[in-house]
Amino acid sequence: MGARSLLFQILISQISNVSKTNAFTSVTSNVKFRQIQSLKQQRSINNARRRQHQHVITRLFTSSGATSQHETDVKYMQLALSHARLGHGRTYPNPAVGCVLVNSRNEIIGEGFHPRAGMPHAEVFALFEAANHVTSGVTAAKSVMLSSSISQHGEDNVANVVDSLLTTYISEGGSKKLFHDCCPGVTAYVTLEPCCHYGKTPPCAAAFVDAGVTRVVVGYRDPNPKVDGGGVKLLEDNNIRVDFIGGDDEKDCGAAVENFVLRISSDVIDYESLMNGKKRVALRKICGGKKSGGDMPTVVLRSVEAGLPDARFFEEVDAKLWREEMVLLRLKDAVPKKKDAKMLGETVAGELNAHVAQVVGRTVLLYRPGNPPRLDLNALTAVGHDL
Repeated sequence: MGARSLLFQILISQISNVSKTNAFTSVTSNVKFRQIQSLKQQRSINNARRRQHQHVITRLFTSSGATSQHETDVKYMQLALSHARLGHGRTYPNPAVGCVLVNSRNEIIGEGFHPRAGMPHAEVFALFEAANHVTSGVTAAKSVMLSSSISQHGEDNVANVVDSLLTTYISEGGSKKLFHDCCPGVTAYVTLEPCCHYGKTPPCAAAFVDAGVTRVVVGYRDPNPKVDGGGVKLLEDNNIRVDFIGGDDEKDCGAAVENFVLRISSDVIDYESLMNGKKRVALRKICGGKKSGGDMPTVVLRSVEAGLPDARFFEEVDAKLWREEMVLLRLKDAVPKKKDAKMLGETVAGELNAHVAQVVGRTVLLYRPGNPPRLDLNALTAVGHDL
């Protein structure tokens, strides 16, 4: 074979190899292109499914495919109410309240509830979360539900953070330090009108002002004379729009604070003029009959802290007195002697605006007329009346 012929064959071979390489590269590129297109298509399908799923969820709260403002308000108020119920039975003498904060993009940025007296209110726990002081306002509230002192928290870091935040919050200018403009464009949903007075903690309505909240939806107006529309006025005076939820949702929010409302709206009873020996005897006979029938309302106290029962005990006794007007307190596990039971019974009665009708051993019979009263003691003690 001549040199020219050999050179020609080598050239042809190289051209063939280049063609194969280009073909392989082309195939590989086509495969990658199809893979990328497939991923894009799948991503598009997944996004469509998410939108469809979100649409289905949204339709639970919509009419004709579009969410009305009222339906949105109802949704978040019901969520706030579910948080309020977490504190139910533990907040005496305060009401159980829940709060949800929602930004202009309809995203929840803060949630909370009132865990116990002396601790921040529901609005403040929600603001703790909105201002990024805690990860979850609800979790933070739960962490201090049972104890309020740092020594009792031990290694609970969340509870210790709450203690530190509370110290700042109740200090002068503390609300502004913690919450200044953390909620622009935010709507707050609160099951009870925000307070406007200073108690153990500053007013929640003022905290909303400091945070820059735009709108507040209230579940139920607070009948407490210290509030009773004052919270609404404070908010509106600072250009915050206030709406009431109304309808069945307002009734639900009212039911959550029913006993608190009865306590606030009932007059102090003068038992010196109301009660006498005959009436006490009548109550004891009714109690005896209920005990025989097994339907006498009873509360057992297991222990006391610093000489007083806890909030749960007072909540339970208070609720049963509103429903039944009489309740037996069994105190044998909490006090060593009968005289101690009498003293503790009188303390509980004084706290709950009730009357000690009888003390037998370490069992105390309490009486308090309902609002309105169910038992007519004058009729029960009338001449010829047979108990």
